Amino acid sequence: MKYIHFCHLDYWFAIHSIENFTPEKNAGELEFWITDDKEGDASFFRVDLYNTLQKGQADYFIEYLYYPTYDNNQVGNGYDYISPVELGGKTVFELKNKLGTPPDGAALYIREPGPLFPETVIGWMEKLSEALFGQSHKFTFANADVYDKEKAWLCFQGEYKLRFLED
Repeated sequence: MKYIHFCHLDYWFAIHSIENFTPEKNAGELEFWITDDKEGDASFFRVDLYNTLQKGQADYFIEYLYYPTYDNNQVGNGYDYISPVELGGKTVFELKNKLGTPPDGAALYIREPGPLFPETVIGWMEKLSEALFGQSHKFTFANADVYDKEKAWLCFQGEYKLRFLED
């Protein structure tokens, strides 16, 4: 089992149509971590997921693979990347950078016509698991990262509204 941890609260604002956020306008992209544990301590892979591919295009493509780097001269907050990415029958972990380091994340574009609802995200990750990671995985959400409408509204009223809307 792999666990999905969402990185941004505005995803839940969109899913629950809070204020000016709507699934159609704001749930077409999201960033999340995949971990091997529910708590989020055992990182597996990071995904920036976008639903921008149109009918007639491939089901998915990887625009970037992200590689951690400790060279302060690299661009992009301590990450190196390669683009475009062709798996060519390999897993993402087999596509190492020039230092021999496997990637720890990817920008992934999928052909999905609607918003990226939670069940849609799980469906796509399970569909692509074999191609990306070399084996099939089941996915679920870490409970702490799942916001019902009430919790999302409280977060919006609290931290988010104070930090972003009252500037």
